[in-house]
Amino acid sequence: MRLSKLVADAGLAAGTADRGSGADPEITGLSYDSRDVPAGSVFFALPGHNEHGAAFAGQAARSGAAVIVTDERGVRLLDASEYYEQGDHGGSTPPVLVVDSPRASMAAMAAAFYGFPAAAMTMVGVTGTNGKTSVTYLVQAALQAAGRPCGIVGTLGTYYPGSPGGATHPHPRTTPEAPDLQRTLAELQRDGAQAVAMEVSSIAVCENRIDGIDFDVMGFTGLSHDHLDYHGTMDAYFDAKARMFAPGRCRAGVVVVDEPWGQRLAEQAAVPLTTVSTQPDIDATWRARRTESGVRIEGPESVTLAIGIPAGFAIANATLAIAIAHSLDVPAQLAADALRTASVPGRMESVASVDSREFLVDYAHTPDAIDRVVQAAIEMRASRSEAAGGHGRVVVVLGAGGDRDSAKRSAMGRAASQAGTDLVIVTDDNPRTEDPAQIRAAVRRGAESGPAEVWEIAPREEAIARAVQEAGPGDIVLVLGKGHEATQEVQGRVVAFDDRAVLASFIRQRFGVAGGGRGDGA
Repeated sequence: MRLSKLVADAGLAAGTADRGSGADPEITGLSYDSRDVPAGSVFFALPGHNEHGAAFAGQAARSGAAVIVTDERGVRLLDASEYYEQGDHGGSTPPVLVVDSPRASMAAMAAAFYGFPAAAMTMVGVTGTNGKTSVTYLVQAALQAAGRPCGIVGTLGTYYPGSPGGATHPHPRTTPEAPDLQRTLAELQRDGAQAVAMEVSSIAVCENRIDGIDFDVMGFTGLSHDHLDYHGTMDAYFDAKARMFAPGRCRAGVVVVDEPWGQRLAEQAAVPLTTVSTQPDIDATWRARRTESGVRIEGPESVTLAIGIPAGFAIANATLAIAIAHSLDVPAQLAADALRTASVPGRMESVASVDSREFLVDYAHTPDAIDRVVQAAIEMRASRSEAAGGHGRVVVVLGAGGDRDSAKRSAMGRAASQAGTDLVIVTDDNPRTEDPAQIRAAVRRGAESGPAEVWEIAPREEAIARAVQEAGPGDIVLVLGKGHEATQEVQGRVVAFDDRAVLASFIRQRFGVAGGGRGDGA
């Protein structure tokens, strides 16, 4: 594809200035990382948090970049550098296209380069602080049951049963950068996907990664404290989410209105909206309530849902998924039936059940998510205490990530140490470049403000071992924070560490068995 056609197809012809040779090269790829610029690529010199990508334009040119796309600041940096004097490119430098927003232009050009794959599939977006991964997996199950092959893009990576091997392909971000995302969508379309259920992060919205995708439906799970190191305030965090519920971003929305943020979104959204609630005093299009036989969901269709973990967050996620599927013409009962066998790796995932002891792993790493998961465990304990032959305890193993929103650490500890929790073991998560002891201290301060007994044990492996050793009849052990993650990052070193595998190994050592379980599913 020639550069002129790519620019025109992306709708960038107007207002785009050409600096350099004025050539119209053949474009064979897209890159935003100067360390990986195949010959013939467009290199997007993006404004960064620490450095501007224009500082690496010379390196990209030497690697064979056919054109540099940047903004006015990037051009000034190039003018001040030796970029135009370099002679390593056959006597000339790649042309420079100057745009107002390199990120927005990257998204537009990526969509055009890969042939606008999103337009050929049903696109489902899910945004919110917690529950995005679970809802995308549940929506996939419902659409697959309706005969509509569906891929997933999100925190766990890209997954599509129809891809060779049906494997999950990990990527470093919940919502990939625009060129990676559009390439992934094109590959899913090529492999036969008719729909995609995709997690949409607030940072991805702010960084234009999903520009050019008009979602058929966008779901909202709720909002709680997270990513304030990026957004600054909860209002700014909410505004990033709310931007997705507008014409050109999505055609319809499905919003959980159990909390004030969802209610606020429902009031201001500029697209047709369906609402979901699990609260008896909140009016909504779809309402879910517990019954003796499971969960009753009432709305445009009424269905009964059998749910493995009858916790509030699991019911809300399942109801949201059914409402999304129904908006795409999937019968509600068909969707509800499909959810029975759906599971999500690392989300209330049972590693083993041994002599009435339950061992679970969950990704919960925000105060709200921890509160919900611990509440679910407390409810599980109450429902099975008589059969277990004793009251049992709830034991929580918890840490917090380094180099991330430090303001939430004490709140995470408080959420773990709530009425009904018996023991909180504070340990390391992914310390990254921070002092692990300081992170643990912040989490511990919050935990000690609650009624639970609090221990501090590091490293994480030792904390998990101690939790297994302490588990008695009827106990529920929750290992929180990392979920599906298979590595741990400490002082720049990334080492293999999977909570599920570590937990299973200590269960085998103590009990001689370790059986798999199912994720939160429905």
